Formats: sequence, structure tokens, C-alpha cells
Amino acid sequence: MNLHSLGLKTVGDIHRNVPPEELIKTALKRDEGVLGMNGALMVDTGKYTGRSPKDKFIVEETSTRDNVWWGSVNQPVSADVFDELYRKVIDFYNANEDGLGAFVFDGYSGAEVDVALPIRMIAKKAWQALFVNNMFIRPEPEQLIDFEPQFTIINASPVLDDEWEKKKTTPEFKWCKGKRKNFFIWASYHYTYQNGNTFTAKGLQTSLNTARTRAKTKSDKDYE
Repeated sequence: MNLHSLGLKTVGDIHRNVPPEELIKTALKRDEGVLGMNGALMVDTGKYTGRSPKDKFIVEETSTRDNVWWGSVNQPVSADVFDELYRKVIDFYNANEDGLGAFVFDGYSGAEVDVALPIRMIAKKAWQALFVNNMFIRPEPEQLIDFEPQFTIINASPVLDDEWEKKKTTPEFKWCKGKRKNFFIWASYHYTYQNGNTFTAKGLQTSLNTARTRAKTKSDKDYE
């Protein structure tokens, strides 16, 4: 597989849907964590020990403008700011300075087939890949053949933006661009940002589907 459509062209080896036991071994080998008394992998996520509801930004565009409950939690940001920071994320991955490549998890959010959301998670840490492997529905091998994610989340936790105050954002945050269906996580190693972004994606998907249904219903009535 390749990630060229995202701009990720020189990320090195891509480790896709690695089994949990292999991810644990890799995390231990790379000193990402230690095993607890019960055999679970334990990691230190740094100074951020929980999600911050005021660190989420969504690009205000045609697909989101009337479908997001804007406020102190869902904060609007311009596409220009998103694109500038997204380039930094892509440059970070393409540099592949550690030579370790990237982990990819393709799977589903939601167990019911009719509402399951195909998602792709991209991360540098084995433990981050392990977390989403445990959190979401693992696909069968045949489902991966033609797998097409509807949302992609890129974990860029090591990347910092020194000019965040000028952009009226925060030093650690998660971003969403609904039209492109991309997220990225910035400057925070806290693991639950990964599933939190997915829940945002599902909420946005539901809102957009509802809006389309309303538009179609209105259109049908116009022709009656």
C-alpha cells in the first residue's frame, strides 16, 4: 500500500494492521513503554493526562458550516491555517528521521454494518497503533483488499507549532477538515485523542447524512 494521496510519499516502511502481540513486542523493543504486573503495556503520555475539550478545531467550510454545533468545544478555523499545519505534519512523516516508518490501522468504528465508519489511523508509535487496534473493529483479511477509509486520522504528536498564538489556536490540539475528511493530532501523546476524533467523525457523518436527507426531501416536494 502507499499513502501518496495524503502527500505521504517518503515515510519509509508502512506497517499495516500489525497484530497486537507484535505491536507490544515492538513497543518494548523501542522503549515506548513497559509491561505491567498483569502483562498490559503501560506508557507515559507526558504532561497531558486527559483530553482537553477546548483543543478541538474544525475547518469552517461548506460541508461543516451548517452541520456543526459551533462553540467553545467545536471551534472554527480557516482552511489556510489547516493547510499550513497539515504541510508540517506531512513534512514530519516524509522526513522519517528515525528511519522506523509508520504504522497504519485500517478498521471500522461501529459494529453494525449499516453504520460502521471505515477509518484509517496513521501513527509513528507502536503503542498508538496498539491502542486503536484494541479500540476499533478489526477487519477480516478480505476486507482489507479494497478498503477505502472515509476518514483518516494522522497522529503527529511530536510536532509543535511555535506560532499557535498568532493562529488563535492552542499549543496542543486536534484538527478536522470535513470536506477532505482528514484529522490530525498535534503536540499531545494522550491516546484518547485518537478515538475522540473518530467519534467526532461519526457525529459529522451523521449530521451530513441528515442534511442530505433533508435536502432530498425538500427537493422531492418541490417537484410534487
